[in-house]
Amino acid sequence: MSAVGVKGTFKDLLAVAQPADYLFFWNRDPIAYAIEELTSGPSHVIQLTKLHPSMQMYEFEAVFPNGCRLLPLSHYANSKSRMLLCRRKGITDADVSIATASALRTLGRHYNWPEEVRIALHDILPFIPIGASTNTLYCSGYLQLNFSGTSVPFASMPNENDTPEFEMKDAGTEHAMWVN
Repeated sequence: MSAVGVKGTFKDLLAVAQPADYLFFWNRDPIAYAIEELTSGPSHVIQLTKLHPSMQMYEFEAVFPNGCRLLPLSHYANSKSRMLLCRRKGITDADVSIATASALRTLGRHYNWPEEVRIALHDILPFIPIGASTNTLYCSGYLQLNFSGTSVPFASMPNENDTPEFEMKDAGTEHAMWVN
């Protein structure tokens, strides 16, 4: 992958993106802006996949109110969001299969918006408890879960849930290309 600071178009992103890469977003809607202000990082993250080598790139994401879903990556082709394409350092083909299988198993889970609010509030009010739920996920929790069984998992945060910012700054995250 290229060095940090490389900029490209969405078409350039499609040319270099690989299954199990992930894409961070800085959005322009009010909820995303609030998350970005509270966490000093991106407001959303998705995981990329190809269901067959001849097919287009798809994305797994957890969003409110839909929950965990699978869409063509072209869903974001006209997005005005700033995006950062990344991948795990040292990722193997086996890791890609594990992360993809995990994402497929969790399709349909509900979005954990109460936990998302608690995480944001915990940054400014540390006494607010946070903790994982059993059947709901939010975007960065979905990504962390999907990579948890690989040889390149995200570092865990004791007694806390991760955020897109945490995953973006994780030592195993390699930054590749900025879009928009």
